[in-house]
Amino acid sequence: MHTFRLLAMAEEIATSGDLRVQRPNRDELLAIKAGTYPYEALLAKAKTWQSRLKSLFDQASLPERPDLEALEALLIRIRQQWYAQFYQDWSQAK
Repeated sequence: MHTFRLLAMAEEIATSGDLRVQRPNRDELLAIKAGTYPYEALLAKAKTWQSRLKSLFDQASLPERPDLEALEALLIRIRQQWYAQFYQDWSQAK
């Protein structure tokens, strides 16, 4: 299940640059988890998907490296917002 979730997420990143955590194919993923599909069929599907991903990433317009300064600034903003909300909730609970 996790393999196919990650493959689908990688495909989204390669084709759109977006990352959605909630999966539109949830039912299919749960069926995989439940053992509905034969193992060999899943292996074949994963290998095919992996080959397709290599091609997609070769053609993707993603940058070679992430913008580390932008990521650090985003992380700082997220943490500041989280801690501000945490302390506000904490002080109101007193």
